[in-house]
Amino acid sequence: MYLKRIEIFGFKSFADRTILNFEPGITAVVGPNGCGKSNVFDAIRWVLGEQSIKELRGSSREDVIFNGTNKRAPLNFAEVSLTFSNETKVFPIEYDEVTVSRRLFRSGESEYLLNKTPVRLKDVLELFMGTGVGAEAYSLVQQGKVDLIVSARPEDRRLIFDEAAGITKYKSKKREALNKLKDTEGNLLRSNDITIEVKRQIASIERQAKKAQRYKESFERLKALEFIFAEHQLSTFGQRQDELQNSLNDFQVEEQALHDQLESLNGLLSQENNLISELDEKANELHRESIKVENQIEMENRQIGFNEERIVAIDLNEQKIEEQKNQLKERCRTQEEKINSLKASFKNLKETIIRNLETVTTRKDDLAQLEESIRENKNGIKQEEEAILEKSTDQVHLKNESTEIMKNFQGSLARKRRLDLENNKVHLEKEAIDNKLRSVSEDIDRCSERIDDLKGNQESKKNALDQIKQSFFVLEKTINDLENSKLSLLSKREFIEDMRTQYENTSDPVAQGTLLTSQPPLEEVKGIIGRIKGVQRCDESKQRALAEHFQSAQGNGLYEISCETKFIELEPEQITIKIEELASQIACHIEEKNHMAGQIAEQQEEINHINMDVHQHERELSRLEADKNNILDESSKLLEELNIISQELIETKESLNDLKSREDHLIEQLNLIADEIGHLKARISQRQDEIAGKSEQREAVIVEIAQLQTELDSSREQEAGQEENLRIFEETLNGGVEELHRLESEASERQAKKKEHIQSSEQIRFKIQELESKKQSLKEALTAYDSQKEDVYNRISLMRPQIKEVEGKLEEIRSDAHNRQLKKQELSFGQQSLKDKISQTYKIDFDVVLN
Repeated sequence: MYLKRIEIFGFKSFADRTILNFEPGITAVVGPNGCGKSNVFDAIRWVLGEQSIKELRGSSREDVIFNGTNKRAPLNFAEVSLTFSNETKVFPIEYDEVTVSRRLFRSGESEYLLNKTPVRLKDVLELFMGTGVGAEAYSLVQQGKVDLIVSARPEDRRLIFDEAAGITKYKSKKREALNKLKDTEGNLLRSNDITIEVKRQIASIERQAKKAQRYKESFERLKALEFIFAEHQLSTFGQRQDELQNSLNDFQVEEQALHDQLESLNGLLSQENNLISELDEKANELHRESIKVENQIEMENRQIGFNEERIVAIDLNEQKIEEQKNQLKERCRTQEEKINSLKASFKNLKETIIRNLETVTTRKDDLAQLEESIRENKNGIKQEEEAILEKSTDQVHLKNESTEIMKNFQGSLARKRRLDLENNKVHLEKEAIDNKLRSVSEDIDRCSERIDDLKGNQESKKNALDQIKQSFFVLEKTINDLENSKLSLLSKREFIEDMRTQYENTSDPVAQGTLLTSQPPLEEVKGIIGRIKGVQRCDESKQRALAEHFQSAQGNGLYEISCETKFIELEPEQITIKIEELASQIACHIEEKNHMAGQIAEQQEEINHINMDVHQHERELSRLEADKNNILDESSKLLEELNIISQELIETKESLNDLKSREDHLIEQLNLIADEIGHLKARISQRQDEIAGKSEQREAVIVEIAQLQTELDSSREQEAGQEENLRIFEETLNGGVEELHRLESEASERQAKKKEHIQSSEQIRFKIQELESKKQSLKEALTAYDSQKEDVYNRISLMRPQIKEVEGKLEEIRSDAHNRQLKKQELSFGQQSLKDKISQTYKIDFDVVLN
C-alpha cells in the first residue's frame, strides 16, 4: 500500500486548498514553529477516523475548521482527502486508486466519503484494519509519543504486533460477534423474565376479575338504594321549600308597611334638610360677599400705598435725569472736536497709501520676470537631470549586464576546467571498470565450467539412485504382497478352525456326490466352500442314469443342487506350512530391503553434497553476474557521462565566445553614455550659474517689496484704526444726542404719571368708605340666618329617634327573610347537587329515571 496524495481545505490553518504529493522515497515537511507542520499530521489522523478532539489539540469539533483572521473571513466547513495506490489490491475493492475523504460543517453535520461515495465511519475503519494504517495504528506516531511505543507494556505491544500481522480485522469481527451473542443472550433472559412475570400476573388478574364482578353486583344494589333515598330526600326538600316560601311572603308584607312609614319620615327629614341647605347657602353667599368686600378694601389701601411710593420715585428720577442731561451735553461737545481732527489725519494717510501701492505694483512685475527666468532654468536643469538619471540607469544596467557577463564568463571558464578534470577522471574510471569487467568475466567462465562438471556428476548419481529406488520399491511391493498372503493364510486357518469347531457336531446329514466344474483348482487343496442357489429333485431318467454313481441314494432319490463354489484348503496343517514358508521369504526380502535403504542413504548424501557444491557455485556465479551487471551499468553510466561532458564542453566553448562578443559591445555602449552624461553635466552647471545671478536680483526685489508692503500694511492699519475711531466717535455723539432727547421725553412722561397717581388715590379713598357700610349690612343679615337654622335643627333632632326605630324593625325583617331565602337556595342547591351526584355516579339522567 502506498500513500500518493493528501488534499486539505479549510482544516485548521489551511484556508486555501492545499495538495501534498508523496513521491517514492522519504518525504519531509520542514518549517519554523507555528507554520502548521503538526496540522498535516492532525489532518491525516482526522480523515482516518480520529474522534478525540483533545488528540487533535482542540476543545470542540468546530476548532478543526478555519476560524478566520483580521483580513480573511472564516470558512463554513473543513475537508481532508487521502489517496492510496491499490495496484497490489491491499484494499478489498476493485479500484486501483482509493480516496478516503472526511467533511465537517460548522452546523455540526459530518460525512465520510470513499471514492466520492458516502460511507459510514465503520466502513472506513474496517477498510484500514490489518493494513497498519489508522488513527491509532503504529504507522502514525505523534510528536513526543515515540518513547511510549518503546516503553509500552506487553499488552499494548501485542496490539502493534496484531496490527502488523493483519489479524486486527478478524479480532474486531470476533468481538462484534461475541457482543451480538451477548446481546442475544440478554434478550433471551429478558424474554424469559417477561414470560415468568406474565404467568405470575395471571392468577392476580383472575382474582381482580372476580373482585370486579362482585363490585359490579354490589354497585347495582347500591344504585337502586341510592335512587330510593334520593327520591325521599327530594320530596323532603320540596316540603321545606314550600314552608319557607310562605314565611317569605309574610315577611314581604310586613317589610312593605315599614318601608312606607320610613319613606314618610324620610320625606319630612329631607324637607327640613333642604331648608337648612337653603339657609346655609344664603349664609355662605353673604359670608363670601363679606370676605370679598374686606379683600377689596385691603387691595384699595395697598393701591394707595403703591401710588404714594411711585410719586416719591418720580421725584427722585427727575433730579437724576437733570444731572444726566448736563453730562451728555459736555460729552457731545468733546466728541465733535475729536471727529474734526481725525478727518484731517485720515485724508493725508490715504494719499500715502496710493503712492506705496503704485511702487509695489512696479516691483512685483520685475519680480515676476526674474522668477519666470529662474523657473525656465530650473525646468531645464530638471530635464537634463532626468536625462542624466536615465543615462545613469542605462549605464548601471549595462554595468550590471557586463558584471553578469563577466561572472558567467568566469563561471564558464571554471566549468570548462571542471569538465576537463571530470573528463580525465571518467576516462580513468572507464579503464578501471573495463579491467574489472574482464576479470569478472573470466571468473564467471571458470565458475560455469565447475557447475557443469558438478551437474554431470550429479545426474549420474541420480540415475544410479533412481535404479536402486526402483528395485527398492519392487522389493517393498513383494514384501507387502507376501505379508498380505501371510495374513490371508492366517485368516483362513482361523476361519477353518472356527468352522471345524462349529460344524463338527452338526446333525445335518452328510451329502455325498460328484462335482462337475469347468475350472479345476489352481493348487492341491482339500476343500470346497459355496453358496446354494436352489435344490430340485432329479427326474426318473436322470436318477437311473446316475444310480450306479450314487448307490446310497436309491432309497431317498437324487437331488440337483445349483450352487457357486470355491476351492479352499480345509487342512490347517497345510496352511501352517505355507505360512512358515512365507515368513522365511519375508525375512530374506526385509534383509535385502535394509541393505538397499543403506545404499539409497549413501547415494542421497553424496547427491546432497554435490547439490550444496552446485548451490554454492551458483550463488558465486549469481554474485559474479550481479557484479558484472553492476560493472556494465557503471560502464554505461560512464559512457553517458563522457558524452554529456563532451557536449557540455562544446556548449561551454560556444558560451565563452558569445560572452566575449557581448562584453565588447557593452564596453562601446558604456563609453557613449559616459560622453553624453559629461555634456549634460556641463549644461547643468551653466544653468546653475545663471540661476544664482537671477536669485540674487530676486532677493533684492523681494526685500524691497517686503519693506514697501510693510509700510503699506502699517498705513492701512492706521487708516483702519482712524476709520474705526471716527466711526466710534460719531456713534458716541449720535448716541449722546439720542439719549438727551430720550431723557427730556421721559421727564415729561413722569410728570403726567405723577398727576394720575394723585387723582387715583383720591378716588380709592371714597370707594373704601362705601365698602365699609356694605360690610356692616352683611353682618346683620348673617345673624338672622343663624337664628332660623337653630329652629330647624331642633325639629330634626325630634324626628331622628322615630326613623331609627323603624329602620331597626325593617333590618330585622330583612335579615330573617334573607336567612330563609338562603335556606331555600341551600335546599335547591342540595336538590340539584343530589341529582348531579346520582347522574355523574351512574352516568344517567336522574330526571328521566324519575319520570
